[in-house]
Order: sequence, then C-alpha cells, then structure tokens
Amino acid sequence: MLALEQLLPEAASQGTQLAVTPEGFLEGYIIQTKGLTAERYAEVAERIPGGDYFDRISKLCAKCGIFLAAGMAEKEDGRFYNTCALIGADGKLIGKYRKSHTLNDEPLNTLGDSFPVFKTPLGRIGIMICYDRQPPEVARILTLRGAQIILNPAAGSRGETNANMMRTRAYENGVPVVFCHYAECLIIDRRGNIVKRAESDRDAIVTAEVEIGRASSTIDHRRPELYGDLCNPGPV
Repeated sequence: MLALEQLLPEAASQGTQLAVTPEGFLEGYIIQTKGLTAERYAEVAERIPGGDYFDRISKLCAKCGIFLAAGMAEKEDGRFYNTCALIGADGKLIGKYRKSHTLNDEPLNTLGDSFPVFKTPLGRIGIMICYDRQPPEVARILTLRGAQIILNPAAGSRGETNANMMRTRAYENGVPVVFCHYAECLIIDRRGNIVKRAESDRDAIVTAEVEIGRASSTIDHRRPELYGDLCNPGPV
C-alpha cells in the first residue's frame, strides 16, 4: 500500500491516465502460502467497497485524478475471491472482476462466473486475472462484449512464452493488452506489437501510450455456427 501511495502520484504526474497493479498486490498474493487459514486470509482480504484499505486507495485515485485497476483478495458474505477492482479518477468504484480460472491452486477462493466490461471515459475496459489469460475464450468473450482494452494483473508465469501468448491475445482480438506482474510488465498494442516491456525486482512505474479501441482481427472472420463443440465440458 505504501508503494502505491508513493508511485501513483508520480505516475499521474507523468500523464498516466490508467494504472494497473499486479494480482493480489494489496495483500501480497498470499493465497498460495502453505498453511494459510481462512481466519488469517480474512484478516487481509478487503470488502469492495467499504474496506479500510480500499477506501484509502479510492481517495488516492481521486487525489491523483487517475483510473486504477487494483488487484486484491476480496471477502463478501463468508466467501473469498481473487478480485481486481476498477476505480475511477473520481475515486468511485466502477466495478470489479473476480478471477474465473485457476489450476486449483487457490483453495480458499471462490471462482468468479462473469465477464463484465466496464464503460469509462477512456473506453470500455475488460479485465482478466493471471491464469485467465491462458484459455483464449476469456479474452475473446471480453472483446465480443465490447472491450476496447484488456488488463491482465498477474502473479504467475512470465517470460517469452507468456509474452508470445499476450501478443497473441492482443492480435487475435484486435485490442491492446496490459500485463502487470511483480517482476515484468508488458504493454501491447492492438496489432500485437510490444510497445513497452520492463523487468524489475523492485516496485517501479512502467508507462507507454497505446490507442484504446479495437482493430480488425480474426474475430471479424468467425463462424460461430461451427463452434458448438466449444461448449462441451471435455474432448469430443
């Protein structure tokens, strides 16, 4: 939280309009910690909105006049979620996305079951969290629902294979993609070109300018009437 309070004003002073944190930045993505109990997890998970730290983040966004996609553990009605909250430049919650795909490595979290796209003055924003990027259906459905940019907070794998995957997600859907990991950030334009790539072992600001909006892509040549097997639970 202290790092965000230091870095977000600096990013805003550089002209940044939309910022993204890694997955679970607020609590340090402790969900995979060996021996983690629900009681301990409840201590660090936030109510969205209404949590003390969430309120601090919201006020910070309003002070800086910046949009922020913030990853954090969420608690609601006795359940936990791996969530990314999208906060407006006025400090108000625009909406939240709950991670929907895992490798069964987040035993205390409940998986999300929807793919919201958020209308903002910057454009329509879609969010996927970490492993959500690997099934291509997630980015595609966000695009079909009108996303003009896709944000991907992450804490898992990175490197060349991941970079190629993220470039593909951008290219095949014709939308820019922002991948934000604790050790690597990728900002990719809607043609699949890496505009900015940065690796670091410390907190840092990574910025680039991309055009928000959808370009023509393979999504324009789909034949949905042929894809019924995509709804089957396993191989056919």
